Amino acid sequence: MNTLRTLLLSLLCSAVLAGCADQTPEYVAQRLTMRDLNTAAGYVWFPMEVNAYTPNPAMVDVIRQGFGTDRKVVIYVRPTCSCTGTQRLFPQVVKTLTEAGVDSTLIEIYSVRGTTDRHPYQDRITLSKLPAFYQFRNDVITTFIDEANYSGSNVDTLIAQAIGR
Repeated sequence: MNTLRTLLLSLLCSAVLAGCADQTPEYVAQRLTMRDLNTAAGYVWFPMEVNAYTPNPAMVDVIRQGFGTDRKVVIYVRPTCSCTGTQRLFPQVVKTLTEAGVDSTLIEIYSVRGTTDRHPYQDRITLSKLPAFYQFRNDVITTFIDEANYSGSNVDTLIAQAIGR
């Protein structure tokens, strides 16, 4: 009888200890398409913000001429954030790149829950704030578009400057 009690007590303790293990979920960035941005529940504000912005045609031409197939833009965004960077800067970046004729395969957009989410470029990019915008040239990060330089309507200029680097 003592052996049975000891066995049951051991099993109970093992089950309790197993329940105490760190079960923190690991989140992985989800790549979004343009269609996702226009239809996903977390981005219902996106189409309206894109339509509200008109980039400067002169800056769009600079981007069109300077953005070759050796470049790509990688964007990380948290859909539930109501901050200016997410709901204004991000849609304006996408609209400017689209109007400049940048192929959608050269624009990678990742939806993340936070800066610690796993993502395809984590060996080269450590996210410290969201949204985050990176330009790659020949698979090397050349530019980071910083929200601190954003005035509310100068995305086209920021991108044109980044293309020149």
